Amino acid sequence: MKYRDVTLLDLTKDTYVAITCDSCGGIGDKPHDVVRASPEVVGYETTKVALFELLSMKVTPKVIINGLCVEMVPTGQRILAGIQKALEELSLEDAVEITGSTEENMPVESTGLSMSIMGVLTKSAFMNRARTKAKDVAVLFGRPLKGEEFLAAKKEDVMDLLALQKLLSHEAVIQVVPLGSKGLQIELEALAKENELAYSFTDEGAQIKDQSSGPASSVLVTLEEKHLPSVAKAMGKTYGLVAIFKERGEA
Repeated sequence: MKYRDVTLLDLTKDTYVAITCDSCGGIGDKPHDVVRASPEVVGYETTKVALFELLSMKVTPKVIINGLCVEMVPTGQRILAGIQKALEELSLEDAVEITGSTEENMPVESTGLSMSIMGVLTKSAFMNRARTKAKDVAVLFGRPLKGEEFLAAKKEDVMDLLALQKLLSHEAVIQVVPLGSKGLQIELEALAKENELAYSFTDEGAQIKDQSSGPASSVLVTLEEKHLPSVAKAMGKTYGLVAIFKERGEA
């Protein structure tokens, strides 16, 4: 079964295996990379994207599987250091296993990697997940950014793992959806469909609806509008009200 960007497979009668993945190519410090970035940043941000998808569903990560299309020394080691940093930020370094492979037969002139993360989700948690309702609002934390603009962005403009943890633990937050290359409109449509709702863009939302959020530089959050000031204060991130949900057929 597919839910958003996560694949759910039956593990037991009470649990799913949840699988998410991400890839990265042409970003790094090799001669033919298009965007210049350290291997540590590449490893961290690719891990962040895959973790965002799982954590936003309250999945407990168990294993990271990385396919590094680079040599182990030194690039692979540096990418793995970035992966480890992401886990350490969440205090998961002892709870998540890391396995993978590198390219040792051919010289590599451009950085590439794939990553899958597997975790466990109880079926009751999935079936009883919080639901967005009419008159709730959609708020974007962080900004849609990719490539060099992402690397040059201010800290408050980019979502990170600790900020995501804050969102997920805030009692006023209903649903959290990480944004990536698909952009805001695609994710809003999926969220509205899931909750049998329609939505209207705000002016701000309409202006950015097709912009890529690259490596999950922003996340979409639903909540009651009255709670927005308290959530925004707790987050300390750039934010904007991008849409309002309504009943289907409502003008």
